[in-house]
Amino acid sequence: MKNNQSKREKVLKAIYAVMTCSLLLFSNVQVVHAVGLGKRAADAISVELMWGALIVTAVVVLTAFAKKAYIQAVITALVGGLIAFLISNLGKIKAIGESIGNILFP
Repeated sequence: MKNNQSKREKVLKAIYAVMTCSLLLFSNVQVVHAVGLGKRAADAISVELMWGALIVTAVVVLTAFAKKAYIQAVITALVGGLIAFLISNLGKIKAIGESIGNILFP
């Protein structure tokens, strides 16, 4: 009986060793693909934020038109469009920030 149990333990240890090695190899493959994944995730989040800003802007503009507040609607559309543009072009925000920094702190 003890002999069978020790064989079973050896088999289980071998299975655990194979599983551990395969998980380690799989995790290394994931690290290699994670570099591109982060860039794609950032791009996807940027696009989602831009569309979210446009939808919020459209809702506020339509509400302003319903209230016949045309000046508020135009200003909201311009500001919302500017925000959506800056969200979609994050490099522009960096360039604007560097320009302001160079002017304020030469």
